[in-house]
Amino acid sequence: MKAHASTRGREDAAGAQSFVPVKVGRRSAEVASQLREAIFARRFQIGDRLPSERALASAFAVSPVVVREAVHALEAVGLLDVRHGATGGAFVTDVTHRPVAESLSALLRLGKATLRQIGEARLVIEPAVAAFAAERRRRDDVVRLARNLDEAAANLESPRAARLLNLEFHKLLVGIVANPFLSVCLTSLIENLEANTDEVDLAPTVVGGTLAHHREIYLAVRTGDGAAATRHMHRHIGEIQRQLERREPRPKARP
Repeated sequence: MKAHASTRGREDAAGAQSFVPVKVGRRSAEVASQLREAIFARRFQIGDRLPSERALASAFAVSPVVVREAVHALEAVGLLDVRHGATGGAFVTDVTHRPVAESLSALLRLGKATLRQIGEARLVIEPAVAAFAAERRRRDDVVRLARNLDEAAANLESPRAARLLNLEFHKLLVGIVANPFLSVCLTSLIENLEANTDEVDLAPTVVGGTLAHHREIYLAVRTGDGAAATRHMHRHIGEIQRQLERREPRPKARP
């Protein structure tokens, strides 16, 4: 046990050697900045554990509290995953859509954005996603889409479950495109719709209509028809938008 602790201590010291002591200004912000740049420079790879809090405090010449604040700031933007326990620490994580999704959730809960506005964003993004998916689909992508349609059809008697499967269909499409910017944007929008499922119409006819639209999009993607995929997706999101606007009327034009 002591040998393990000694080895870990040497690794921590070695990993912290490249950092510069912080002397002035907002110390936690400067520590966060140096850690961020070390991650961006690939000095720490995804899955790597940062040096211990004590080692970082010594390297930066700050208190452990300052290091803790910096680590939490990077955790909040999705660069670090803080784990507790004997094998815990701050680990470099793969960047995901999570911070964007949480920011959008905060906008919704504060009343600074609406589900209708999510629909507007989807109307801009998703027709292009459908076209890209038609161009880039592979056989296993088509299989996953078909399986999703089958599962949604089997759950029509449970509209909430079917709706969540319908939303998953859109995440599968953007996954085919393999563009991280589109994936982060669209997945964040979709997950906020998932979290607000009770705020939209879950009537079986509405959910079934969505499934019908998805089948049209699926056929266009499967056959590689980007123009048809764009057209069907635009019509599909436009219908969803009309449903949302019946619940959330458009704001009056500014004078």
